[in-house]
Amino acid sequence: MEANLLDGVTSLLDKSLLQQAERDGEEPRLLMLETIREFGLECLRACGEREQARRAHALYYLALAEEANGYLFGAQAVRWFERLEQEYENLRAAFQWTLECETEEAGSGIEIAVRLGSALWRFWTVRSHLSEGRAMLERLLAASERHGSLAREKALLALGTLLWHLGDYMRIGEMVDEELSLCRQLGDQQGVAHTLIGFAGTIAQQGDYPRAQSMAEESLAICRANGDTWRAASNLLLLGRIASAQVEHARAQQLLEESQVLYRELGYAGDMAWPLIYLARNAIAESKHRQARSWLEEAQALFREAGNRMGCAHALSLLGQEALEEGELVRAYDLLTECHLLNQETGNRRNIAHSLFLLASVIAQQGDYSRATALYEQSLTLARTLKHQRLIASCMEGLAAIEVAQEQAARAGMPGGAMKTPPASSIRRRTPNNLAGLTAREVEVLHLVAQGLSDIQIADQLIVSPRTITTHLTSIYNKLGVNSRTAAVHFAAEHHLT
Repeated sequence: MEANLLDGVTSLLDKSLLQQAERDGEEPRLLMLETIREFGLECLRACGEREQARRAHALYYLALAEEANGYLFGAQAVRWFERLEQEYENLRAAFQWTLECETEEAGSGIEIAVRLGSALWRFWTVRSHLSEGRAMLERLLAASERHGSLAREKALLALGTLLWHLGDYMRIGEMVDEELSLCRQLGDQQGVAHTLIGFAGTIAQQGDYPRAQSMAEESLAICRANGDTWRAASNLLLLGRIASAQVEHARAQQLLEESQVLYRELGYAGDMAWPLIYLARNAIAESKHRQARSWLEEAQALFREAGNRMGCAHALSLLGQEALEEGELVRAYDLLTECHLLNQETGNRRNIAHSLFLLASVIAQQGDYSRATALYEQSLTLARTLKHQRLIASCMEGLAAIEVAQEQAARAGMPGGAMKTPPASSIRRRTPNNLAGLTAREVEVLHLVAQGLSDIQIADQLIVSPRTITTHLTSIYNKLGVNSRTAAVHFAAEHHLT
């Protein structure tokens, strides 16, 4: 049988009805000219075998997706992600057929679709096919209403994961109660843990840290009891982020390092990089810029190795902010431009809004106020749509600072874009070498204190927590040798930071 098949394929190749394509290190692939393919489909349709062939095609690629999914969390993940990427046109066609089959009430398509969605969510998230995956899963979710609790639960679990990566927290909130109820009803403990961590991350973004921590700890307990290493590592990562947001840096470092140990045991580079990102963020908050840059560069290398564009964008964002704080405007612009392009590819609107804001800050500091204004306004529009209050405040501050700078330029008789004085509080300023050893961020905080802003107002403008500002002020007081806000403001006035 195999010999006959091989002879048949060889004959088709000889007649140029099939073409062979090879890539280094990979098995050869057989391709069909589009005209031949269309003729073949017409023949299948004419003899009544088209749906049978499409079903066989869908089952073949379902088997591939399910086999691959067993490797997507470990050391062989990169190779399997590449294999799925190479076969994505076929996977897409298979999924589309299952949805069309369900529409035509052919009966068996929904089961294949549910299994495909469950097998592909990890691929969609890591390889940035988020919008397309979401569209397919939304259609699957609508169809699942007629096919029982299990189909509905699996559709909700897969869709919820993509929504988290897209930053659509409102939609997650609409789904989470049903998702959690179905998981518990079906006794799916892994599904419960998966839902809890997703919703914990959502409410952490909204600032409800105690509730988020409670949910993540419940999810972690389930994962440890069931030996679910990957989700345990993900929960530890989230708990580390929550601790960081509450300025519990020692606890955050312990949790993040524990997360990294588990990810390293599993062996996928794209996961190993995430704890480094949040360790770097803590280091930046503590003004340990050399350590932060080292971690970020390591994370960036791991993300590139893994082909994880969303991770690359996150690392570039922090590297760009660090460069901006140090006054390296050309480097900051290059890093943040690449970051923004990757964010646009992945489709997370929250990340897009933030990278627009950062780019606007760099361009404003370079003195191109017209372009900076346009970018701030784009970011502001998105931030309002997402109800991202802190980013809204930061964009408004940036626009106001540009307006002030343009008025100063006009009074000086200069073109609006000629002034190189950056907007005061919406961008990071380079630290003067002789300013009591203060870091760039501490100079920025001191500048805002001198303007009379409260800790909460400063936190809103800098998109950090009030406790982070308190930590910065403690460091500022120690470096200046003062013990009051009034004395710090007096120092700021003497050094023209008001």
